[in-house]
Amino acid sequence: SMSGTIEHSHSSGTVGSNGSSGGLVGSFQGDIRDSYSSAAVEGGSEVGGLVGYLSGSISRSYATGSVQGSLEHVGGLVGETTGGSISDSYATGNVIGLSYAGGLVGRNRSTISRSYATGSVQGSGNSIGGLVGYNYRSITQSYASGDVRGQERVGGLVGYNTGGSISQSYATGDVSGSVREIGGL
Repeated sequence: SMSGTIEHSHSSGTVGSNGSSGGLVGSFQGDIRDSYSSAAVEGGSEVGGLVGYLSGSISRSYATGSVQGSLEHVGGLVGETTGGSISDSYATGNVIGLSYAGGLVGRNRSTISRSYATGSVQGSGNSIGGLVGYNYRSITQSYASGDVRGQERVGGLVGYNTGGSISQSYATGDVSGSVREIGGL
């Protein structure tokens, strides 16, 4: 786990780990600004195109690599966030996970603003969303355009939303849920 500030940083290639995996860093506490990764990322849980597990904020940053997690908390930008915010950031890679998978964030406890995801999102479990798989916080001025496929709690923007207000945001991808779509947005 690293902490501090990451600025003007970038990464490429392929990144893989059994623990938290991220194109830039696996687990990070602090702020990330003006950074990007084009790395393809593979891992178990807490897998993200930029960061696997984030306690902090991300601004003006992006990830373009594909992201694949064999378990949960898998996201195109971040696998799991706790607190902080994500703003003016995006992810374009395709995301594959089990549950809690999202084009931008898998499990989100950050406020998200002016951000987007364009990759397809595929999960064999629940809480699969084009932008966020499982969401707790507010999302504003954001969108997702990738196709989304999952079992339950599947949504073009958010797979499962609990307590988060969503405004000025939209999704344009095709959505399919094998069992049923519950609370998907």
